[in-house]
Amino acid sequence: MKHSTTTQSTVRVGDIPSIVEDPARGIVSLVGSNGGLSRITGWIEESGVVMGALSIETEHGTVYLDPNETTRISEELPLPDTHEWEVAWKIDGYGSSPEEAAAKVWRNVFGRSVAGADDACVFIVTDVESGESTRVDLSENSSVSVQD
Repeated sequence: MKHSTTTQSTVRVGDIPSIVEDPARGIVSLVGSNGGLSRITGWIEESGVVMGALSIETEHGTVYLDPNETTRISEELPLPDTHEWEVAWKIDGYGSSPEEAAAKVWRNVFGRSVAGADDACVFIVTDVESGESTRVDLSENSSVSVQD
């Protein structure tokens, strides 16, 4: 499943062909008066049916719009490969403090003995009995040893 972000903007109808053809732009849909989307799926050309109008083929049929007017469009842009995500999972850890439990997981699960400023070594440690959570950043906590 590819993830994306969606933006809406008001554009001149006559500019829609160049927007749709631009490979740097996303998937373009027309935004209806009630906010619904109609994806542009086919040709965009001067209409032979409605004189002076631009004929736009959408997933719901052909729409005829005045090229000198403005309309709302929606663009669905795929997220770049460099998009940052926070990834979390649950690992049971043991220790006399949240910091010690995090340090043991860092050492025993991840095989790491040093926690530097550039490491992803921030843990949310939750006491199973009380439900209280503590944020532990091992790179900032010099009082806890990640060594055996």
